Amino acid sequence: GASDCSIEVTSSSVSDVIPTVGIVEWQTDLARLETATIEFGLDESYGQVAPVDLNEPKLRTLLLGMKGGRTYHFRVVASGGGSSCTSEDHTVQTGSPPASLAGLFTVSTPLPEQRAGGFLITSFFSSQGGPAFIFDADRDLVWWYTTKGDDVFRARMSYDGKSMWMRNTANQDTGQVVRVSMDGHDEKVWNLPKSTHDLAVIPDGHVALISRVDGGCDEILELNPETDQVTTVANLESALGTRSCHVNAVAYYAPDD
Repeated sequence: GASDCSIEVTSSSVSDVIPTVGIVEWQTDLARLETATIEFGLDESYGQVAPVDLNEPKLRTLLLGMKGGRTYHFRVVASGGGSSCTSEDHTVQTGSPPASLAGLFTVSTPLPEQRAGGFLITSFFSSQGGPAFIFDADRDLVWWYTTKGDDVFRARMSYDGKSMWMRNTANQDTGQVVRVSMDGHDEKVWNLPKSTHDLAVIPDGHVALISRVDGGCDEILELNPETDQVTTVANLESALGTRSCHVNAVAYYAPDD
């Protein structure tokens, strides 16, 4: 049937920091916009979907997971109040990862027929500050970011998919924690003395950390990135009744929060 609304893509580009990240801004005359997505892919069959946050200014939406040096097609699909509309097809050209990064990785797959789909988020441990990076199911490098810190021991994406958290380990006196937006434009650094090498992202946007205690056992900390407040969640000496303990990893378990 005929569409009773229209969509205008007002801006489309790739990030100047991570040129495999698309940035799309758009508008619609749909009277009551309730949901929207951007479909994208290497041809007009698309195949990948980016969620739209309706609270973002100019409906700004990132296209993540694109391969380097390729032309991607995309279209915006919006609905609300019983109406729906789809934009025309548009294209965006991605840039390639730096040759210096591509040369870091050698990936072998002993059982390729058992390879799962999806994406791998991890980090490369180096004195250059990473990178944290994402491989797609084809083992192509689709996202990367190098921090200004000592190294990257752990990389974890936020639950809303808008940020990557990174944790260093070489310098435990600074205990650096880094959050960067997925377009690479906004980086924030927390220097937390005595905190060590792991982190876990929590659905509410907070982050769990490990901290050393002079003369005692390690603690689990929680960082609120909006207020910069750090609180102690658990002290292992108190929990176990001994000083013979060390926390080597921290993870969030959703079923019991």
